[in-house]
Amino acid sequence: MGAIALRWIPTLCGRVGPSIVLFLVPAILVVRCGEPPRRDAGRESRRIEPSAAPPDESRPIPQGFTHRPPRNAPGLPPPIAPFLSDSEREELASNEVVVSRDAQRRANDELSALIDAFEAHATEGLVAELGERAREHARAGRLRHMSADELYRVFLFPNDPEQATAELRGLLVVLTALVAPHNMTDLADGFKLFEQTPYVHEPVLLATHQELAFVRCRLARPEEQKLRDWQEIHVIGFIEGKDRGDVVMDRCIVL
Repeated sequence: MGAIALRWIPTLCGRVGPSIVLFLVPAILVVRCGEPPRRDAGRESRRIEPSAAPPDESRPIPQGFTHRPPRNAPGLPPPIAPFLSDSEREELASNEVVVSRDAQRRANDELSALIDAFEAHATEGLVAELGERAREHARAGRLRHMSADELYRVFLFPNDPEQATAELRGLLVVLTALVAPHNMTDLADGFKLFEQTPYVHEPVLLATHQELAFVRCRLARPEEQKLRDWQEIHVIGFIEGKDRGDVVMDRCIVL
C-alpha cells in the first residue's frame, strides 16, 4: 500500500499542488502504520478497564465511603461459608499431610480439564463439579487454598518477586477474598459509591491489606460471572506472577 501511495504523489502534485500533497502524505503514512492490528490485541487484558453496572440497572449503596467499607456496612453482600473448615485447615497447617508431586499433577490436570470445559460450554453444573473436586483436592493437600493476602505476601520483600513468579507461574490455586470495585483505583474519586447490582468485573480485583494493591484475576467467560462490589468469593485460577504492583491470575472461575 505504501509503494502504491508513493506512485500517486506525482499525479497529485499536478492536480492539487505541492502544499496539499504535503498535507496528504502524513495521512497516508498514518493509515499505513495502523495496519495490521496486533496479534495479541484481543488477548491483552492486563490494564484495569472501567467497569460498572448498566445505568438502567444500577443500584448504588446510598452511603458513600472514602476507602474500603466495614464488613457490617448496610447493603454489602453477606459473608459466605468457608471453603475449608477450621479443622481441615488446621490439619493441613500441621504438616501432617504429605502429597507426592505426581498426585498434585493429576489433580491439576483434572481441574484444568474442567476449566477447559467451562470455557467451551459454561454451565452451572460444571461450576458445581469444579468446586466439589477443588474442595476434595484441597482437603487432601493436592491443591493450595489461601487468602488473597496470603498469596500477595509471597511476592513481598524480603521474598524475591521474580523468583516467586518463576516458582508459581502456572500453579492452580483457590483464593478466598473480597471483590474490590474498580473505582478503588481512582485516587481522584475520594467519595466512592458501591454497586449492589451484580455486573461483570474484568479483571476482578481482589482486595489485599494494601489499599492500592490487588490480586488481579482475568475471568474465564467473564460475561457468565457477574459479581457484586465487596462480594466475598472463592475463586480458582492459574497464577501468572507480579505485574505493576498487582499479582495476576488467569482463567479464573468463581466457585
